Amino acid sequence: MKKSSVIFIISAFAAVVLASCEKERSDKDKSPYDKYAVDLGLSVKWASVNVGASDEKGLGNYYGWGETSEKPDGTYYDWDSYLVFKGIGTDDASRDAALARIYGSDLILKNEYDVAHVKWGGSWRMPTEEEFQELMEKCTWEMVPSDIDKWSNDTPGGWKVTSKINGKSIYIPASGQRTNMNLEKDKGRQAYYWTSDRDEDADTFAMVFGRFKNVLFWGTQYVCMGCTVRPVCP
Repeated sequence: MKKSSVIFIISAFAAVVLASCEKERSDKDKSPYDKYAVDLGLSVKWASVNVGASDEKGLGNYYGWGETSEKPDGTYYDWDSYLVFKGIGTDDASRDAALARIYGSDLILKNEYDVAHVKWGGSWRMPTEEEFQELMEKCTWEMVPSDIDKWSNDTPGGWKVTSKINGKSIYIPASGQRTNMNLEKDKGRQAYYWTSDRDEDADTFAMVFGRFKNVLFWGTQYVCMGCTVRPVCP
């Protein structure tokens, strides 16, 4: 066999292998939840629903930061029920070590502790503080309904978030949060959404993006408290 023929066969085989690898990588990035991806013209695509919700106005499930499973109904969100601490000692050293395992050196939650990635698969994940900031700055936020006095536990309000870049929109419900004393704190009136960022000063706090009426707020929350999650993907 001529040398040129051998080279051609090897090259062809390599091309087939490369194509197969590319397809395998592409398949791994696919998720049945990709149907919820909305391109707002930003650095990431935003999901149209919360984790655990089936429609845009559904509040979805509540998680402590780093939790990937739901708690039984009626469970308060405190250190004793925090699933990251399940099965470990109650001493500070054990708990510090457990917290240190769930985020990287960049203080961003690891994929295996990111509920958006665990539940939705593919390339879905929790948004960063920077990505929420972009959503705030490059979109208009319209209160729905516009009368805040109509917002309540039973009739939760929210915001229609419309891109200033391409006019597409998503809806962000005022899901409130779950705490160690109140399972419906600010439900229907305020929004509390986890970011993937740990607080820089203390590993027991993580960053939350919030909204009250038309006022944006950034804050830190104990990682054991329950907030909702809105996924993003590349």
